Amino acid sequence: MKPVHLTCPSCGQPISSDQINIQKTLAVCSACHTVFNFGESGAAPNPLRQLGEVVSEWFRDAAPQPIDNDKIKRRKVQQPNTITVNQVGSDLELALKWSWRNWWWLLVIAGFWGAITLYLAVQGLLEGDIIRLLLMLAISIPPLYIITALFRNSTYTRLTHNKLTVNSRPLPWSDHVELDMDEIERFSVEEDAWSDKGDPPSQRDYNLYAHLEDGSKVKVLEDLKRDQAWFMAQELERALTDEAEDAARLVAQDDEDETPVPPDALPRRSVRR
Repeated sequence: MKPVHLTCPSCGQPISSDQINIQKTLAVCSACHTVFNFGESGAAPNPLRQLGEVVSEWFRDAAPQPIDNDKIKRRKVQQPNTITVNQVGSDLELALKWSWRNWWWLLVIAGFWGAITLYLAVQGLLEGDIIRLLLMLAISIPPLYIITALFRNSTYTRLTHNKLTVNSRPLPWSDHVELDMDEIERFSVEEDAWSDKGDPPSQRDYNLYAHLEDGSKVKVLEDLKRDQAWFMAQELERALTDEAEDAARLVAQDDEDETPVPPDALPRRSVRR
């Protein structure tokens, strides 16, 4: 008998043996997470099994999808053209350029809001109604601020030997994050719970988290595309590892030379062996 090689009916990827349930003639695709029945086409459908598949798929899609961060470490992720890397000594800065396309709905609302208020302001000017003019100009400031930020802003993630900071500029935004390096154990990427499951994985939204020593996690960046999230996690993990290795070398040198190292020369992050 010829060996049967299964492929996913949705994306065409080959199915590995550990993703196949022979008894239930079910298989799951590790690439797109499609569950399908590879049994005989004429077999009678099992209503209970079908119901179970629908329920399990619903729960799987409704929950945030964690990303295999070991896969990120094994494979070097190419730098997206929306991210600029600046390395100054041991400090790492990643600049993510905003894209208005990701926030087109906010751009439409702000544009409509701004157009109405500016129109009313011009009417107030022509009619000599100074109060209306000033009021409409004041109301038009928020939408103009939003539109300018969507086209001009970048989010800067800076990792130094003692701090992780995230902020947007040139226009300030409400995404500021600041963490001590000695609190951070690792970074991870998860699919956003509100991401459109109908989109292909590369077009969905992902969040970047920092996992802390106390077991909690902090959202560092949100609404990233997959290549952006994976690259950011890759670079931050690499910088985090470099900091730990530098600390280990300083401790080893101190033991060898038996010369005390000044406390301020050691990175604050503890090294675990």
